[in-house]
Amino acid sequence: MNLSEFDYSLPKSFIAQYPLQKRDRSRLLVLHRKTGEIEHAHFRDLLAYLHAGDALVLNDTKVKRSRMFGRKETGGKIEALFLRQLSPSDYEVLLSPSGSLKKGCRFFFDEEITAKLTGGNGIVKKIRFQKKGIEQWMRRKGSVPLPPYIHRSPDKEDLFRYQTVYAKKEGAVAAPTAGLHFTKSLLRKIERKKVCFCPVTLHVGYGTFEPVRSETVSEHKLHEEFFEMPLKTARSLNRVRKNGGRIVAVGTTSCRVLETSVQGTGYRVQKPSFIPSTLHPAPYLFRPMKGWTNLFVYPPYSFQGTDALITNFHLPKTTLFMLVAAFAGIDLIRKAYQEAVDRGYRFYSYGDAMFIL
Repeated sequence: MNLSEFDYSLPKSFIAQYPLQKRDRSRLLVLHRKTGEIEHAHFRDLLAYLHAGDALVLNDTKVKRSRMFGRKETGGKIEALFLRQLSPSDYEVLLSPSGSLKKGCRFFFDEEITAKLTGGNGIVKKIRFQKKGIEQWMRRKGSVPLPPYIHRSPDKEDLFRYQTVYAKKEGAVAAPTAGLHFTKSLLRKIERKKVCFCPVTLHVGYGTFEPVRSETVSEHKLHEEFFEMPLKTARSLNRVRKNGGRIVAVGTTSCRVLETSVQGTGYRVQKPSFIPSTLHPAPYLFRPMKGWTNLFVYPPYSFQGTDALITNFHLPKTTLFMLVAAFAGIDLIRKAYQEAVDRGYRFYSYGDAMFIL
């Protein structure tokens, strides 16, 4: 497929710049894949579309304060987004501006914090700090990494609003935004309906928001991201599937963990691939594993681990939009997005949500 097939027009005024005062007051577009029917509700109404015995798969990653500002040796300003730690002193980063940077040049982020450019592959660079303990320094000095289409500096509210209420494992440089709509109260109501909560982890990194530059979609290669399908979650999901319940992925990141676990492709393991366990047999076998996934989901794709998907509205020509197009069908997702525009939905990270059934 060609990249142009995943384009659509959106007025800038539809891009949410601030979160709503209450998380679950965002709107919810409900899309039925079998019939093409579209319903309009609010996220607090999600309970009506979940059934006892379903599994809600939540990405428990936590966003790091991973954006830092400094200066170059020449005195020019530099902005760094820290993608992941490679060693106690080495990091993968996105640097801006990056055009004139050469291997060996130094950066100053604080009076005592200096780093040197050691290499990189394309836009992703590698830098080395002259001292260890940088993670603690970033937690104190770092800024919330709001996406570039939010045209403002982060404020105190973003410290907790650009984070899900169930975030636990620090490591993401962007929020799993489908989860931002949940409140603790809504989660308690869902639990009382006997819906099973199944945590997974995918540390949202460059792979999730990396621009697709090749016109032929299949030529795009995702930057790998750390993920984990815990043993307890794998067992729960297999039990739910065996008993006829639905696997509901909260967000494209949770969906990619599910599909990586079931398909057994598109990943590089950190430890032995499969943890010995007593699991239900195929055809739909969720396997516990952790490592790095670069699974790229685009049409046509046969989903085996995901029955329903809660997601936000995504940017055109992105891998996120391609995943939802693969799940719902590109024509139906175009119809849904157009109706969202016609009805004034809010788009992107702090925007409204969609439930694809």
